[in-house]
Amino acid sequence: MKKLLYILLLLLMSYNIFSIQINITKISPNIVNTNNNINLEVCILNNDQSTDNLITLNIYYPYCLYSNTSSVYIPYLEENNNYCTYLNVYDSCNPGAYDIVINGSYVNNNGVSYTSQIYPIIIQNLPYITINNIYYNNNYYGAISNITLNITNNGGNINNVLIESNSTECALQPTAFYLNNLNSSQLLNFQLIIPPNYADNYCTIPINIQYEDSLGNIGNYFTSVNVPIINSNNRIELLYNISYLNIGNNIINLTIYNPTNSTINDIAINFEGSNISIENNNIYINSIKPGQYLYIPLTIVVPNNVYGTISIPFQIQYYSNSILNNLSGNIIENINTYPNITISGSYNDGTITFNIFNYGYAPAYNMYMDVYCSNNCIITPDQGYIGELDPGNSNSVVYTISSENPSYLYNSTIIVKVYYSDIYGNYYVLRYNIPLKDIGYNLNIKYTNNNGSFLFIIVSVIIIIIAYYIYRRKKHENR
Repeated sequence: MKKLLYILLLLLMSYNIFSIQINITKISPNIVNTNNNINLEVCILNNDQSTDNLITLNIYYPYCLYSNTSSVYIPYLEENNNYCTYLNVYDSCNPGAYDIVINGSYVNNNGVSYTSQIYPIIIQNLPYITINNIYYNNNYYGAISNITLNITNNGGNINNVLIESNSTECALQPTAFYLNNLNSSQLLNFQLIIPPNYADNYCTIPINIQYEDSLGNIGNYFTSVNVPIINSNNRIELLYNISYLNIGNNIINLTIYNPTNSTINDIAINFEGSNISIENNNIYINSIKPGQYLYIPLTIVVPNNVYGTISIPFQIQYYSNSILNNLSGNIIENINTYPNITISGSYNDGTITFNIFNYGYAPAYNMYMDVYCSNNCIITPDQGYIGELDPGNSNSVVYTISSENPSYLYNSTIIVKVYYSDIYGNYYVLRYNIPLKDIGYNLNIKYTNNNGSFLFIIVSVIIIIIAYYIYRRKKHENR
């Protein structure tokens, strides 16, 4: 009889265990793009041996996911059946992994049961690659043309970027460029070897860009660029070197070259600048002899609100063999400006606030902070994402600091690392070791006062005991 009761008890226990079988089998998609509206499909499966009733699911999203639906109610779900619904969610998350928590309750033959499941969702920022502009000069038959490509990524950061061209008739040199990363725009300089007997009026250059995105996926971007070819008769050339310009006055050394066998006369050169000042923007040259080089200093004034890469269009009008000719192009230069990042901090009641300032003349990109604490204290979160910080702007990141023994906080040191990149793709790391007491720490005052009061009480009690002992002794002697 006891064995029978024992077996019956085991059966009841096993039934109770296996009856908790409401499972959220799917949340899809689990990889989404940032700043998008998402339809998340949530599917629930009843593996129970009976119908489950009054199913309620409470959905908890991470802070950067927003939805009007925070709960799902299902009156009943028969055994081995499933139910799917869609949640409209808008995400404004930074790229990374996040968790959606779903807690549920339902009623079956065993009463009320509960379930809780966590589903990861990955937010990614897809790269968006374009070749915004192509600049060229000396694009004549039989010449070596200077080509500058402005490759831009307006999406998520990409790494291990390989730019290749397999052009054969119009050969591009070098045939490949490698970049560690590309998070904004990048100027790449090539030389295009144009055959003297090339049949077409332009060179078509195929470009393949291979990259690795933030999730480690390999992507490819295919495109092509066209460079027109002009006849070399009566030509004139404007030569310059790509360099970095500083804020304020700069001099670009230009070279005018006559490669023809005849004198070129009445050369008028006009330069235009939309966001810079050009002091000698109109230049006139009487004549250039065959094979002659003329050197012209061009004065450029760069204001402090310009950064990145600038384009200076030019127009050249001249006479060669009594024929009026026109030549147009662009001078491409980089501005030598960088972000200048500093931080300050404040502490108040277990909360540390770091203020990040950009005193430079260029933005900082992909900025984030890693924060650690020494001496048995904990800081949460351990990382703060800032993103882009424009010149003259600031941002704040708030952290919580705690310790099992608050008195340890007095000697704690906060270790801060600030990571960011500039417009040219250069990466920077700033490190700060900051004693907590130097950023507005006031907990030690509170504890010092408490310790002093406690010591005062102890001393007072001792004095009272001694005085009472002396009093009793004198009273005894007087007897």
